[in-house]
Amino acid sequence: QGIDITVDTCGEAPYERFKAMLPYVSTFLYDVKSMDPEIHKKYMGADNARILDNLCRLSADGARIYIRIPMIKEVNATEKNIRATIDFLHKNNMSLRSTCFRTITPDAVSTRESE
Repeated sequence: QGIDITVDTCGEAPYERFKAMLPYVSTFLYDVKSMDPEIHKKYMGADNARILDNLCRLSADGARIYIRIPMIKEVNATEKNIRATIDFLHKNNMSLRSTCFRTITPDAVSTRESE
């Protein structure tokens, strides 16, 4: 119908919901916050297993995905996390050209433990 639909997501939902949207969605804006499940759990409240699995499944199903990585100093803006993210994307045949890094200061974030 000539209408582009973009879904902004962190990927934390049952895959069946994404699968149902695929015929209607032009692009997914997909956040990957940390490759380390413990860091992800500390700051996001859950580990990243479902998020990364959904990302792989969406990619395998042919979705157009723009991966966004909010870089938080002293949390995930480390060489180790950046390398792990790049390795994960390469291993799963995802393009780095569709990756956007955003920098966020640590005082703009709180841990789930402190809430």
